[in-house]
Amino acid sequence: MTRRLLALASGLGLVLGAVGCDSSPRGPGSAVVTVEWEGEAAPLGAAKVFLGGEGLGQARGEEGAEAWSHTPPGEEGGMRVVVIHTGSPSVLRFSVEVPDLQRGTPQATLWRLVDQDNRLVPLDAPGYRVRVALMP
Repeated sequence: MTRRLLALASGLGLVLGAVGCDSSPRGPGSAVVTVEWEGEAAPLGAAKVFLGGEGLGQARGEEGAEAWSHTPPGEEGGMRVVVIHTGSPSVLRFSVEVPDLQRGTPQATLWRLVDQDNRLVPLDAPGYRVRVALMP
């Protein structure tokens, strides 16, 4: 009887250990932020994005874009990022380091859109959106 209880407890311990394992990535990584346009939306030349999250690193332009980030006093829960094309526009993309991927995806909000002729595009214009993906 004692052997059966020990075997059962051992098996239960293995099951609980397996259930406790989480396949979510842990530790530092990057958030890749992409400003997209589709359909009738004209290609953009620049955008200003608010990226909400704690401990975010400085923005770095990706795929031919330049990015600058700034955290104004009183906005420590996120940062403002300006991203522009340096060549022919195809995508506005930047990345930031995140301290722990398990904290979740930073929230991105479009604050300004500028077309290729340096004119403001209304934020409610159809076809524009911002997407964030975490990368280990």
